[in-house]
Amino acid sequence: MKTSEIAPLSPAILETEVDGKQHLLRTEVLAGAEWGLLVKRIQENGKDIEVHQESQVTVRNRGDNRIYVFAVQSVTPRNSDQGVVHVLKIEAVATLQSLRKAERVDMLSKGEVITPKGKFNVVIYDLSVRGISMIIGDKSICAVGDVLSVSFYVGQDFHKYEAQAEVVRFFQVKGKDAIGCRLRGMPVDVIGLVDRKKAELSKVIQEKKES
Repeated sequence: MKTSEIAPLSPAILETEVDGKQHLLRTEVLAGAEWGLLVKRIQENGKDIEVHQESQVTVRNRGDNRIYVFAVQSVTPRNSDQGVVHVLKIEAVATLQSLRKAERVDMLSKGEVITPKGKFNVVIYDLSVRGISMIIGDKSICAVGDVLSVSFYVGQDFHKYEAQAEVVRFFQVKGKDAIGCRLRGMPVDVIGLVDRKKAELSKVIQEKKES
C-alpha cells in the first residue's frame, strides 16, 4: 500500500519519542500523497509536535478497512487553509498487518472495565487483534453477551488504551474468575500494541537462540 492510496478520514496512531519519552498519539489522515501523509494537528501537552527521527504510524485505511504500518522519517507542523496540520514524511510502502492471525500476547497489566453493573478493577491477562482476556475475580459483575468498556495502561507507557469488548466466555486462571471477550471495532492503537509485543517476544527468542 502506497501513502497516496490511503483514504481521507482514516484513523491513525503515531508512535514516536517526545522529550525522551515514547508516546502514542491519535490523529486522522486528511490526504495521502507520494511523499507521505497529511494528517490532523498532533499536539502533546498543548504543543505541536515536531520530530526529525524515525517513527511509526499505524493506519486503518477506510478504503479497504485494513491496517497498514508506515515508517515515518519526520513529523512537522504546517499552516494551511484548515489551520495547523501535520506532515508525515514517508518514503517506503506500508507493511500490511494481518488481522486473520489472532495470535495472543501475554499482558498482566492493571485495567478497568465498565459493565452494566458498574466500574471494576481487572487484570488484562492476554490480548490479540481479535480479543482480550481479563481476570475479574468475581464473575457476577458481568454476563455472556454484555458489552464492556475496557481501559488500561502498559508499563511506563503514557497512552491509555481503550476498547469495547463483548463477553463470550468465562474461565479460570489459577482459581480466579476470568472472561474472554471479542474486541469491537479493532482499535488501531490496540493492534499496534499487539504487533509491538509480538516483535519484542520474537527479539527475545532470537537473542536466546544466538546466545
